[in-house]
Amino acid sequence: MEQNKNFCLRSSLSGRKEQAIGSSRGGKNTKVHVLLNERMQLLKVILTGGQIHDSEPAIELLKSVALKGKKILADKTYSSEQIRFFIAEHGAFACIPDKANFRIKHDFDSELYKQRNIVERFFQRIKNYRHVSTRYDKLALCFFNFVLLASSVIHF
Repeated sequence: MEQNKNFCLRSSLSGRKEQAIGSSRGGKNTKVHVLLNERMQLLKVILTGGQIHDSEPAIELLKSVALKGKKILADKTYSSEQIRFFIAEHGAFACIPDKANFRIKHDFDSELYKQRNIVERFFQRIKNYRHVSTRYDKLALCFFNFVLLASSVIHF
């Protein structure tokens, strides 16, 4: 009986933060942050809770790849000075549109930005798998593994 109590205590301490479930306006959800190459191949995935802003895991994603000479395409949510500085510091070019309330205007190549549709198409394809679009998994590790599985299947 004592052993059962310890097991329950350990599982309750795991908490929602470790399981990448968070509250946002839409309720409980998980955000999937990905780093893709130009061939829609997955380089890195990070799961966060729904309340975490999209730009917070960006630097962690970018640290996992050599940026020298690359072009980084991202949407407006990643338009922060910290992210732009990190990209420039590592010798890459940031093609990120400025937010409407940004005081400093940055260079932006609208033709290059059109290639960002790769990310949108990636998410559209993995969300065709119901398991990804509606997270039924209690554990983040199970959901993470299915995102990896779905991303590998879309290339065949």
